[in-house]
Amino acid sequence: MSGRGETPHTIDPAEFDLAFGQTLYTEDGHAVGTVRGVEDGGLYLSGKTSSR
Repeated sequence: MSGRGETPHTIDPAEFDLAFGQTLYTEDGHAVGTVRGVEDGGLYLSGKTSSR
């Protein structure tokens, strides 16, 4: 959470099959990041940055 007043959606954690180290993808198949933590308010993801 960014601390900017977002309210997490109420969800059933059983609906999701997440694991630490798992890569998450957009609906288009683009990698978003790797799961590094999970809490009631959301996920912590790590992502790769590229220098262009």
